[in-house]
Amino acid sequence: MQKGRGSHGNLDYTITSVQRALRILELFMPDNRELTQNEIASMTGLNKSTVLRMVFTLCDEGFLKRDEETQKYKIGTKAMQIGLAALDSLSLAKVADPILHNLSNETGFVTHLGILEGNSVVVIAKTFPNDQPFSTRLQSTVGGILPIYCTGIGLLFLAQESEETARKILEKCDLVAYTRTTETNIERIMARLVEIRRDKWMLNNGEHDDGIVSVCYPIFDHTRKMVAGMSLGGIREVVFQQNVETLKEKAKRAALMISRDLGYYR
Repeated sequence: MQKGRGSHGNLDYTITSVQRALRILELFMPDNRELTQNEIASMTGLNKSTVLRMVFTLCDEGFLKRDEETQKYKIGTKAMQIGLAALDSLSLAKVADPILHNLSNETGFVTHLGILEGNSVVVIAKTFPNDQPFSTRLQSTVGGILPIYCTGIGLLFLAQESEETARKILEKCDLVAYTRTTETNIERIMARLVEIRRDKWMLNNGEHDDGIVSVCYPIFDHTRKMVAGMSLGGIREVVFQQNVETLKEKAKRAALMISRDLGYYR
C-alpha cells in the first residue's frame, strides 16, 4: 500500500479500496458532473473491472447515481448531504483565524476580515503579529462598521456588482472625505472598480485611515460568491519599506486558503 496522509509513524492505515473510491468521487468536484465508466477509468488509471465494482458500490450506497438514459454517473444524494453538512459546520471567522494569525506573524502586519452588511463593511476579525505591540494608529475594532466606498474590502465588494448596481449603491452613500486621499467622486470610483474587477485585488493607500496602507483580497465560498474580504497592512512608511509584491502574494495565498476551506473552487 502507498503511504500518505493515512500514515502514523511507521504504521500505515491506508485502505487502498477506500482510497480508490474517494479518488473516483473527487472526479465529480466540480467540473465533471457526469462521467461514463470509461471516462472514470481513463481519469483514475484504474482498470474497467475495478471501476465497475467501485461505481456499483458507490451507487448502491447513494454516493453516486447512474443515469439510465445516458449511462453516465453523477453525484448521489448521500454525497450531497455530507457536503452540505460540512458547509453548515463552517464558521467564516473560525476558518480564517489560524490563517490570518499566520499571515500576521509571517509579515509583521495587521490583518482584518470584513463582511458586507447592507451598504457597509463590518469587521469580524482582526489579528496582530505576536511579537509586535499594537499600533495606536490602527483604530479599527472587531464589530466596527466601515464605509464601502473608501475601504479596500468595501471596494472589493462593490466590484462584484454590476455597474448599474454599484452606481446605485454609491449614490446612496454619504461620500465623506476621511483623509486627503479619500475618493468621493462617483465617476472616478466607478473607473477604479473596473481596475479592481480586472486585477482581483486592490491597494488602499490611506483612504479611510490616514497613513494606513493595506493590500486587500476577496474571499469566496462554495458558490463562488464573495462572502468576505481580507486586508493586510499597517503604517504607510513601514509597509512601503517592504517588498509590496511579496506582501501581495502572501495575502493572496491566505485569501485563497480561506476560500478553499469554505468550499471555493476555480
